[in-house]
Amino acid sequence: MIHSLSTVARRHVTVALNGDGGDELLGGYPRYWLPASAMWLSGLLGRLSPPRFLADLAPHLLAAKSIPQRAARKLLMQYANPELSSTLMFAEFWNDPERHELLPEGQGALLPEWRRTWLEGAFAHADNPVDRMLWLDSHTYLPGDLLVKMDIASMHCGLETRSPLLDHEVIEFCARLPVQHKVKDRVGKYLLKKLAERYFPANFVHRLKMGFGIPRADWLRGPLHKVLRETLLDKRLMAPLSGAVIERTLREFESGGDGHKSRLWALLMFGCWRRQQGEGEVDPNFWTRA
Repeated sequence: MIHSLSTVARRHVTVALNGDGGDELLGGYPRYWLPASAMWLSGLLGRLSPPRFLADLAPHLLAAKSIPQRAARKLLMQYANPELSSTLMFAEFWNDPERHELLPEGQGALLPEWRRTWLEGAFAHADNPVDRMLWLDSHTYLPGDLLVKMDIASMHCGLETRSPLLDHEVIEFCARLPVQHKVKDRVGKYLLKKLAERYFPANFVHRLKMGFGIPRADWLRGPLHKVLRETLLDKRLMAPLSGAVIERTLREFESGGDGHKSRLWALLMFGCWRRQQGEGEVDPNFWTRA
């Protein structure tokens, strides 16, 4: 989606501004929109639950399967320790035991230590759950995902993008703002929206948030299905990942469930990257055969 937008923009300009950073500086995601009760409870528990304890609790929350376990996880993440949502989203595709099964020879301690490091940093830099999540996302999700994606998509078609909200003075200003200027009455980016109301209609400023989602399941079952199978069943491309786990995941997806679409998409991107790097023979007509 971003590549398509960049392609259209490049027909008219060579440099464009984007809004990257607004959500991570001013609370634009729904997970930041905490009620007062959650702010109070998490503030209390934040003093009682050290970040290392929360980091070590995370794998158990991810492994929750039963309805009562999932309900307890939801309550804990929404009201007691919302900061966990900014670390657990990196394990939405594969939880810790599943990652070990997928990559048996991997460093199992790497992800737990990653969670400990970032949660400790968030607690050291902020005294409330919203600012902790903002700190976490500004140091992980934003530079490790969003900015990379924007840079690759735009530069691929020769468009240079700039992120004015990530000017260091803007970041420092937002970091000093009271929480109620970022999230108020379940409205994220509150201060930015109040400013925008001076120049744009309210229905535009307060419209529902829309991401850049794609119909992954439909694509993987339809036009990309052949490419998916050829890539995931090529052991040279998938190594050192477990072929048995990949085959089982693919088989379960092909049986009708959509639960593995994100996992398969990630595996497909890994395989395509390996092919691009010359790990397998590159067929110039590969994508046209899909």
